[in-house]
Amino acid sequence: MDWNAPDFIVVPAAIWATVRPSAKAIQELAISDCYPKIPRMVIVQARGSNALVRTVRAGGQELEVVADPQTMATAIRIGEPKSWKKALKAIRFTNGW
Repeated sequence: MDWNAPDFIVVPAAIWATVRPSAKAIQELAISDCYPKIPRMVIVQARGSNALVRTVRAGGQELEVVADPQTMATAIRIGEPKSWKKALKAIRFTNGW
């Protein structure tokens, strides 16, 4: 990409282990001054298991737990993600969604 950062980096939050490393990479790029602007991080979730989306919409103060998460893929039925604060911090740091 000729050392031009993308405008957005989209990270699925189905597997929460992908969110933190992606955020850390973006933060390290910002610190290194390799790019004049940092990409905005977009975290996506399945509708039936979208605790982070609900939390952001509610203002991000407390986790909006999904009591009975329902998705076609059983591996992503996470109604109360433990790392939601880190994900929210990453969204805010990058001015993302």
